[in-house]
Amino acid sequence: MRSSPPVGFDAHSFLEGTYWHQGWDIFPGIRIPGPSGVEHIMERVCFPSNIAGKRVLDVGAWNGCSSFECERRGAREVIALSLEDPTTSGFNKLKAVLESERTQYLRGTIYNLDPRDLGKFDIVLCFGVVYHLRYPVLGIDNLRRVASGDLYLESLILDDSLLRSGRQNRLADVDRRLEQASLMQFYQGDEMADDASNWVSPSASALVGLLESAGFDAQCLGKDVSRGYFRGRIKPGLPGFLTGTNGKGTCEGQFYDECGLSRLFGAHDLWRI
Repeated sequence: MRSSPPVGFDAHSFLEGTYWHQGWDIFPGIRIPGPSGVEHIMERVCFPSNIAGKRVLDVGAWNGCSSFECERRGAREVIALSLEDPTTSGFNKLKAVLESERTQYLRGTIYNLDPRDLGKFDIVLCFGVVYHLRYPVLGIDNLRRVASGDLYLESLILDDSLLRSGRQNRLADVDRRLEQASLMQFYQGDEMADDASNWVSPSASALVGLLESAGFDAQCLGKDVSRGYFRGRIKPGLPGFLTGTNGKGTCEGQFYDECGLSRLFGAHDLWRI
């Protein structure tokens, strides 16, 4: 992968004509101008500076900047998974100018992750995806299916809105409880930022709980106003939503085939790590 621009590289011509959602230093002094800063997100999720030899999946890759950053940090293979056409999203342009050899684009979504097709990944990235999911629990369970190590996740969260509402209504005594509550707001239309692709906004506590239930040892590493930063690590054995807690089983675990989960996820034992 190139670390400096090729001779005659014109940054203005390269950048124009593409919607850049991600911000990233493609070369020293030359930055992709998107509002979602890749370096900032990776710093907030405590992403390692050296991932030599790791196999990485970047879910919701879009422009591909996070994917190429993983290659830059030493990944042996990166799969950039997204719905956009790589010829118009900027991915193919970046791959060519960077002379990337270890990052490949795959058109798909979080809903069709299948270890029987993709294999398992040492590292899974999921930045800016969860709140766009009408079925967030299904999406998070699918992340668990293809992960064999660490998950790094960034998302819109509800916490700041809850606390701000409490302050505006002078409910200072409620704030602490709101901050710890496992809640999720549903958006039927475009109520969230005039964007009909936004379906849910979970609290940080709810998102940690969803990750734990899916089989990750998870924690929230920090919050920036309306964004939360999370890290999860695969826990051995079956995920909690299949085994239950305190010795109490779940319907999904007891009636896996009858619930139709085998049609969604494959055989029950495929979950076991």
